[in-house]
Amino acid sequence: MVRTFSKIYALAGLRLGGALARRTMRDVLNRMRGTFNVDAPELAAGVAAVEDVVGSRERALTTSGGLGGFPSGFTRSGSR
Repeated sequence: MVRTFSKIYALAGLRLGGALARRTMRDVLNRMRGTFNVDAPELAAGVAAVEDVVGSRERALTTSGGLGGFPSGFTRSGSR
């Protein structure tokens, strides 16, 4: 499973993510990592974001709550 940290962790400007994989896949990803590795400030931001459980839950609730009005906004604007 591969996951980016872009939306739920509010790190859209960073190319940061993680993977849960079998050893063979981790070996492949580690070989590629040198090309796409992150620097210390990006890594620190990722760690802080993952540790901010309350903030992540709040962003998830805000995002899921806002989606309910999305289709009706299109209907009101005349879009299909």
